[in-house]
Amino acid sequence: MLKVIESELMSSYYMIHRLVLLATRTKGIPKHEPNGIHVTSAHHSRNFNLNDIDGYQESSNVITDSNNTYCKGP
Repeated sequence: MLKVIESELMSSYYMIHRLVLLATRTKGIPKHEPNGIHVTSAHHSRNFNLNDIDGYQESSNVITDSNNTYCKGP
């Protein structure tokens, strides 16, 4: 009989515990999305711009190389 009572108490405890966790879990969800990256100094914004330019140049080199490799030519 004591095992049944203990089992019922533990199940109700864990059910209440889960409900409390679910109710408090929503506090970490932001109310709105950020607008963009907030860069504080000119040095960081320069690095972001250089990385964008490098990525664009690398992708254009890959496309040019693939066009030169796989084109039939005259």
